[in-house]
Amino acid sequence: MPEKRTFLGSWWSTIFFSLLLLAGGITIGYDLKLGQLSLFKTPETEISEKQEPPANSGKTSPIHEQVQKTIVAKPDSQKVIQAQLSQVQEPAIKSPPPGFYVMEALVPLGKSKSLVGGKLLLTVSSDPSEDSTEVEVIIRRTKSPLEREMEYGEIVRLFYAHTGRQESFRFEGSTYYIDCLEVGQIDHLFSLRFALYES
Repeated sequence: MPEKRTFLGSWWSTIFFSLLLLAGGITIGYDLKLGQLSLFKTPETEISEKQEPPANSGKTSPIHEQVQKTIVAKPDSQKVIQAQLSQVQEPAIKSPPPGFYVMEALVPLGKSKSLVGGKLLLTVSSDPSEDSTEVEVIIRRTKSPLEREMEYGEIVRLFYAHTGRQESFRFEGSTYYIDCLEVGQIDHLFSLRFALYES
């Protein structure tokens, strides 16, 4: 019986060409799919894919450490860090005591200052404390120029003054506040600088 022929030849050649066309179609389709994927990629997505950090393994790479050092070494970041440190190190500024400002004075060690029109005498002890940060202050009531000269009279208040301390005492129906502004070396002398308020 004679072999039946088709348009492309025998059955075997038909099967062979069909498989060949199928394989070519799959290859072309795969290439087209890859091409579409590359077309839909934007520059931003490519950059983000390239810059995606590696999984955290507990160790930083030398490049990452170099970037951190560069960021820390920038002058702007140093200014910010210095500003933060200075804010932490500076002590809080106290508000002045209540009342009306009367006077401000500087009294060296072993010296005195008349207060309230000569009715009171503020004396700074001649010896500072062991750490040289505070001094003994005595406030006396003086009734005559002789008592003021001899630094003698009834003690109204006795306290140890250091920078930032605020003390109060009563005299003739009024309350007086002493604000110890500074205790230490002032103009080459160990002194107490204070302000007096009345209410």
